[in-house]
Amino acid sequence: MPTLPITVVVAPVSAVPDGDGDLVLAVYRPGGSWLKRRLEASRPEEVAQQLLVDDGPQLVKDLTEWQPRLEPVRFEVLHDELHLLYTVAVPLSAPLLDSEGRLQDISEYKDDWTRLGRADVAADPLAGLTREHWRRNLQETDAVLSLLPKYFTSPQARSIYESLWGKELDPGNFTKWMVQQNRMCEVVEDAELSIRGELDAFAATRLARGRGLAGVSLAKAVPQSMIGVSPFIIAAGVLGAPLGTAVGAAAAGLVAYQAKPQPGRRPAWYTARRDPSHGHVLKHVYVPRPVWRH
Repeated sequence: MPTLPITVVVAPVSAVPDGDGDLVLAVYRPGGSWLKRRLEASRPEEVAQQLLVDDGPQLVKDLTEWQPRLEPVRFEVLHDELHLLYTVAVPLSAPLLDSEGRLQDISEYKDDWTRLGRADVAADPLAGLTREHWRRNLQETDAVLSLLPKYFTSPQARSIYESLWGKELDPGNFTKWMVQQNRMCEVVEDAELSIRGELDAFAATRLARGRGLAGVSLAKAVPQSMIGVSPFIIAAGVLGAPLGTAVGAAAAGLVAYQAKPQPGRRPAWYTARRDPSHGHVLKHVYVPRPVWRH
């Protein structure tokens, strides 16, 4: 009995900053094409790992601090061929730089990153499977933490859910579910000091690798009102592009990110209570509660 050829497909998923500074969930498909490769003699996961290294987002290839966790989604028969779909959460800095290390805005990276909203995936079965996988993960586990930097705000986490469910969610209920009911994260005391220190440590480590620039300080260049605001902007100003842009973009994905200073009270910053790479099952599953309109 003849067997169908098997193709391994990888769907890198990231929280992508949109034009308003919110985070939306998107899948990496450069030029509208999936990362895929015919399975020959290797194990499927090894092929998937190599695909991510060879053809994944440029910045992901350079992040030695980041450890990918590939998740199998399912088998799907398409065009008389068996497809084995994997997905992986990548840092939100991944969409910010192009292959030449230049900073991009959403109008530029939208050709490579497809939003996983309902209308965006209707015609593509692989995108639909990826979307449903992440909806289930976000409802039942703390997978949202793998999509966020070490320090994040409640609105940033909530906007990822809003992008998948396609509705504005009640802020109070969401924060209560995340912080109190499931204890996924905790408030960071002295957040400004912590973020400044980690930005400095991150930059020093990255820049010291053969560049002799370990003394450069990102944090000292950050005004108090700009804590957490896109470190790639600050780094580019301090170090110059493209070096500063690349360092800052990596910091934005792994340390802290904020598109612009927020009016009013300074935001509360949170950090995960557990290692987000393990995907812990939640005690209370997520049930979307939209904002009430009067």
